[in-house]
Amino acid sequence: MTIVVVVLILGFYPIPAVAADDPDMWWYCGTTGNYTATRAYESNLELLTAALSKNASTPTSLFGKGSVGAAPNTVYGVTLCRGDAEADACGACTADAFRNARRLCPHSKDSTIVNDAGCYLRFSDKDILNRGNHSSQVLVLMNTQNITEPMLPGWDPGNADSVAIITNVIKVLVQETARTAAYNSTTATAAKMYATGRMEVSNTFPPLYSVAQCTPDLQPDDCWDCLQNISNMTTTYFAGLQGGRIIDLWCNFRYETYPFYKGQPMRRIGSSGTVVPTSSNATAPPLGEKHKRRSKVLVVAAVVTLVGSFFCVILCFVLVRKYKKGKVSSQGNLNMQTDEEALAWGREACSSEFTFFDLSQVLDATNNFSEENKLGKGGFGPVYKGLCSDGSEIAVKRLASHSGQGLTEFRNEIQLIAKLQHTNLMNKEELH
Repeated sequence: MTIVVVVLILGFYPIPAVAADDPDMWWYCGTTGNYTATRAYESNLELLTAALSKNASTPTSLFGKGSVGAAPNTVYGVTLCRGDAEADACGACTADAFRNARRLCPHSKDSTIVNDAGCYLRFSDKDILNRGNHSSQVLVLMNTQNITEPMLPGWDPGNADSVAIITNVIKVLVQETARTAAYNSTTATAAKMYATGRMEVSNTFPPLYSVAQCTPDLQPDDCWDCLQNISNMTTTYFAGLQGGRIIDLWCNFRYETYPFYKGQPMRRIGSSGTVVPTSSNATAPPLGEKHKRRSKVLVVAAVVTLVGSFFCVILCFVLVRKYKKGKVSSQGNLNMQTDEEALAWGREACSSEFTFFDLSQVLDATNNFSEENKLGKGGFGPVYKGLCSDGSEIAVKRLASHSGQGLTEFRNEIQLIAKLQHTNLMNKEELH
């Protein structure tokens, strides 16, 4: 399948104002030709406009897809509104998108409209409804609006550590929001496959707000795969940017440094991937059989302070050790690579700024990872509170076997957090 990436810088295509309060729009006119030679296609387009506008008004899905007419004048279309949109507003937004598509891409057989009010529309003379039999068009919208500084603080493209650390922060944000949309939406949003998030890093780094969404006709694993495919583009196109969005026909992702969705975030994400649910209906997302690997656990501990109710920041250290030994699995190469990473990291202990703990110390501190000590659970594994023998309070992040976060990535993340200035951060301990 061919993937066509269309990069749009927000505001790059200035739209003539229809009214003083006309929302921002971005559009893409396809290259499959015009329908000026035939009236049949235009008539079918009008029928599709009415049908999809009505379907998009369904409160439980805010989604519509379909086709009208016979070849060679068949028109295929898909529309999707953001999960926090009102049903009536979604239907109206879809109808407006059809009108604007015909105005901005006159007589084009293939047009795409993105409305900042929260709706997306594409129609085409190609069978875009068959996900396995068409070229996938992905829109990349880079945000340079509503912000005084387009780059995230600390971003230095000439500094490999800066690039790796901030890239990993965005990766955690994407992964957690995408998992929630695919597997763990609340009852109110489950039918929409929609999730919102907010990520806190430090008081010197702006909070990050995110939305991930799939069309509601996808299965959870298909939604996850779609979001993974487009989220991998964030490294390429959003390097250090404070915001942007990637829109596939069947899923989309967006993040900004300011709130852009309605209501409270469905997930509050710590920089380490720790998720604090904001809904009592939320449970840990499953990963599906194809994401399961050998039962192996990586244990990571970090010194923190607990201020009032739960508030912890991972500071400084990581320990990796095998949970099971001597077993042979089909993932031998993967395990070997993980072990080599751990050994290489261990060799740096003598010269690093981290404190390394024995597994027995971590088990004692957390009461053998008891449920009473469990603070929460993120996509990369649960977090436990603990008390060391010297009275130090700690938070322990236990990386599960399904975690997509590698040791090097996690080390980079810890290095970023260790450099942050915060009133709740303790001084790092001396090395053992």
